Amino acid sequence: MKSAPFDYEAPTSAAEAVGVLAERGIPAERTGVVGFCMGGRVTFLVAAERRLGAAVGASRAAVDAGYA
Repeated sequence: MKSAPFDYEAPTSAAEAVGVLAERGIPAERTGVVGFCMGGRVTFLVAAERRLGAAVGASRAAVDAGYA
């Protein structure tokens, strides 16, 4: 299965933002990523590649099912 360009572009941008925070002296354990719907996937992909203090992803399916 071929990944969409989104799987490379958006997570890279988000990871770069986390990197900027690190450059400014904010430790990884004090950095978090939050995403809803498509952003939840970005959150998952960034958390898989970067050390973070927290990562929270949600989707409408989870909200509709009563999990959120």
